[in-house]
Amino acid sequence: MIVSGGVKFHDALDPLMEDIRKVRPHPDNPSSGDQEQIAVSIEISGMYRPVEAQRSTGYILAGNTTYAACLLLESELLPVVWLDVDDEAALRILLGDNQLARLAIVDQGLLTPLVERLLETEMRLLGTGYDEPALPPEADIEPAHMACVNRVGDDLVSWFDLPGDTDRDRLHYLLDQWRLDR
Repeated sequence: MIVSGGVKFHDALDPLMEDIRKVRPHPDNPSSGDQEQIAVSIEISGMYRPVEAQRSTGYILAGNTTYAACLLLESELLPVVWLDVDDEAALRILLGDNQLARLAIVDQGLLTPLVERLLETEMRLLGTGYDEPALPPEADIEPAHMACVNRVGDDLVSWFDLPGDTDRDRLHYLLDQWRLDR
């Protein structure tokens, strides 16, 4: 493993390693990611993907927050894929990288067992960007049919289908059960 500052890079990235000062954030990047969460992910899982940068400008087109997290972790190195693209193509890549990830649809039926598996490990969800499951606050919300309950001070996590014809019925059922358990 390659190490720089607080960052461990997977060996497969070795041919892509550059001085981190060769790239810089794109000045027109409209998105701002959670660099603290990315830094935690890098500390837990190591850095496993490069950033993509425009060769002619050194601007990062994909991976601006990863770059910021590496700076936070005091890395002097960064894996970079250099793209020979004009400014128009660079903007399409920048905007596409940000927006296309937001368009992803999460299949809760597939996600739930994965979360459950990690919740059984010592590190639980650390480094994934997911928060520990919690009881939803009593609010005027439309929850999904699937619910997760993690009682404060208890490691018990329960995933189950809520009964009811509407999301509001399911929410009230869940809140009533929660009140009964208190």
